[in-house]
Amino acid sequence: MTRVTSPEFWHATESIHAPVYYAPDARARYQAVGLKGFWMGYIASRAAPLGTPSPELVIATFHGFSPRTIHRALPDAWGFA
Repeated sequence: MTRVTSPEFWHATESIHAPVYYAPDARARYQAVGLKGFWMGYIASRAAPLGTPSPELVIATFHGFSPRTIHRALPDAWGFA
């Protein structure tokens, strides 16, 4: 088995998931389903595979993101979308 380093893993997966959040029409799509602003759309689209998680779960899962930003986006995003 070949060992993959963290940077190699990040590089391999970044090209798969980053287009979802940064595509030119992403912000328009977020707004179309009722999400307000880029960060709400970004956080909700990243967290959606978890169902409709609480801000606390997303903070724990997305280590490194501002808890304040997560709390501003969720759970409102689930109600808007």
